[in-house]
Amino acid sequence: MTLDSLIPYQDLTYKIIGAGMRIHGRLGAGLKEEHYQRALAIELREIDLTVTEEQVVEIHYKDAWLGRLYLD
Repeated sequence: MTLDSLIPYQDLTYKIIGAGMRIHGRLGAGLKEEHYQRALAIELREIDLTVTEEQVVEIHYKDAWLGRLYLD
């Protein structure tokens, strides 16, 4: 595949999509999201990418705490 130097992060995107395709090919459809998330973390680490699973973000409005988000 020829990468277009004008498209930012194309190489990284290619690696991530490839990892997702490998997971889909091996696991297929029908599992819970958490299983695909764990598999993706494994695949990405195997290709030497840094992975943070479920980054916690605190949500505030003015001085009130609203809750947390767990970002994949």
